[in-house]
Amino acid sequence: MKGYLQSLPGVGTLFQRGEIQPAEVWAFYQHMQSRLRTKTANKADSLEMQLAAEALQRMGILDRQRFLEKYATTVGRTLYLPFEVGVP
Repeated sequence: MKGYLQSLPGVGTLFQRGEIQPAEVWAFYQHMQSRLRTKTANKADSLEMQLAAEALQRMGILDRQRFLEKYATTVGRTLYLPFEVGVP
């Protein structure tokens, strides 16, 4: 894996210098998303994630709001994110 990120076209130079900027994070994210054929959904807007959050809370595993606001969740090729990629 060493050197792989540095070799990616249009993205590799990001990992060869100092502080990474939000636009660079977005570019890398889009590159990986197209490579892995994934899609993104807003976690709080997803009915499936709201139901999962409710189930986790009722089982006493995790607070509903904490699950929706603090954790990214992957189901199949969908990434349910509680944040916008590239926004600090």
